[in-house]
Amino acid sequence: MDPKQADLVIYHLRGSGYALGHPGDTLPGLLFLAEVLEKKGIRVCIFTLDYTLVSNGVFPRQVWECFWAYEYLVEEVGVRAEKLCLMGESAGGHLALSFLVGLALYKGDSFSFIFSLDEDEDEEKGKEKGKEKEKKDKYKGEGYPRPGSMILLSPWIDLFLSSPLIPILEQRDFMSRTFLHRTGKELLHSDTTLVSLFGDFASRSTERGSWERILPTRTWVSAGADEVFVDDIMRFVNCAREDGVEVGLRVEPGKCHSWQSGEAFLAARRFLDMSIQCDGEELMPGLVEVAGVIAGFI
Repeated sequence: MDPKQADLVIYHLRGSGYALGHPGDTLPGLLFLAEVLEKKGIRVCIFTLDYTLVSNGVFPRQVWECFWAYEYLVEEVGVRAEKLCLMGESAGGHLALSFLVGLALYKGDSFSFIFSLDEDEDEEKGKEKGKEKEKKDKYKGEGYPRPGSMILLSPWIDLFLSSPLIPILEQRDFMSRTFLHRTGKELLHSDTTLVSLFGDFASRSTERGSWERILPTRTWVSAGADEVFVDDIMRFVNCAREDGVEVGLRVEPGKCHSWQSGEAFLAARRFLDMSIQCDGEELMPGLVEVAGVIAGFI
C-alpha cells in the first residue's frame, strides 16, 4: 500500500537502551498491531528506524537520524505530518521526545549547535557531518510541523535515574540500574547543553521550554506500575499537563518495564504460526489496548 493512501503511518523507535537490538526484533509485535488496526478499518503503514547505537555514534547523532527519517517520510514519501503517529518504547521513547525537542527548537539556527557532531570523528563519520550541514542549510528558518500523535511505551525519561524510588522499583523490575547509568552517561558524554535539553524530561529546562509547543496534541503514555521508570514517567506526564498538554496515561498494575513487548516476544511464534483468519488478540492484550488508543486518534 502507498503510505500516502494510509489512514495512519506509525513512525516507530525501538528500545534496548541505545545499546542493543535491531528493528527486526519488534516486527512480530508491529505486524500484530497493524492487523488489529486493520480489523478496526484503519489502513496503517509502519516505518521503523534503525538508529545508530551509542557504541557507534554518540548523541545527538540519533536525533539527526530521526530528522532525516522524518524528512524522508514527509518530503519523499509524501506523508502528511498530521497522519504520522510517533511511537517510541523505552530508549526509543527518550529518542522520540529528543526528536520533538529538536523539532521545536530548530525553526531558526539559534539552537543549531546542539546538533553538531564531534570534531574528532573519523573520516567515515566526517562524511555524515557534510550531510548534516546540508540538512541544516535546508531546515534553517523553516522547520517541520509536529507529527499528529504520539504513543510512548515505558519511555526512558530521566537518563540519570534521579528518582528516589528507583532502588525500590528495581527490586520489582528486570531492568539493571548499572546498565542504565553507564549507558546514560555514555550517551550524553557530560555535555552540559545536551544534559540540560535531553537529560531529564521530568524536570524543567529553560532551554527546552514548555511542553505545549513540543508535544503532539494527541499523546498517550503507558507504564508498568512495577517498572523502574514509573515515577519518572508520572512526573513527566504531570509536567506536560501543567504546561497545558492533554496527555493520556495508563499505569498497568503488576507490570514491569515494556510489558507490551514482553507479551509480544513470548507470543511471537504462536502469532506467526497462526492462520490469518484467526483472531489471536488474546496473545498480546497490551498491544490490543495500544491499537484502541491509536484508533481513537483517527
